[in-house]
Amino acid sequence: MVDKFLINLNRGEGQEEKLVRWRKRRESITLYSFLVIFIILSIFTYNNHKALTHLVNTKEDKIRRINNELDELQKQGQNVSKEDVMAIARLEKTRFLWTRKILALAEVLPDDIAVTGMEFKNNAFIIKFISRIRKDERDFDKIDEIMELLKNTEDFYRDFSNIKFDKSSRIVVDGQEILSFSVLSTLRVTIKADSRRSTGRRMM
Repeated sequence: MVDKFLINLNRGEGQEEKLVRWRKRRESITLYSFLVIFIILSIFTYNNHKALTHLVNTKEDKIRRINNELDELQKQGQNVSKEDVMAIARLEKTRFLWTRKILALAEVLPDDIAVTGMEFKNNAFIIKFISRIRKDERDFDKIDEIMELLKNTEDFYRDFSNIKFDKSSRIVVDGQEILSFSVLSTLRVTIKADSRRSTGRRMM
């Protein structure tokens, strides 16, 4: 018996050739992809570098301009005399900061007492208060309590020679008796520069 084999001479490429061709194509695609990404990153980096360079140059120009202006101001400046320095020193020793005293006053006042007015007149600081008070409570006991509180508050009492009673009256609001009163704090006329207390300074 004779075996017969049929050979198809028109057969296309084999499986191995297809795999080789696909590998080459895949490698090409990967290579081109990396190339495109590299180009994009290069462009992005260049733009960032350009923007940063512009920013640095702008800052340097601004610094140079400021330095030039400072040099011009120094050239135009006038020398400060010894008398000017001594005048500033005397002013520093006689300054009086009202803000510090008002803050100290707000911190120590009880909740049932409120400030209704302040006035500085004839070297005296007048403070007006209102306070709740019981019917059996004496007016001056409440007033004396507040004056002692102010005298014992160093941040407030410094620069004052004394605190004394000014005037008072009682009013009724919604059935509640309210004590209205004012105290007068006399400012020291002169304050020694060599005072041991650093608080002994007048301020404006």
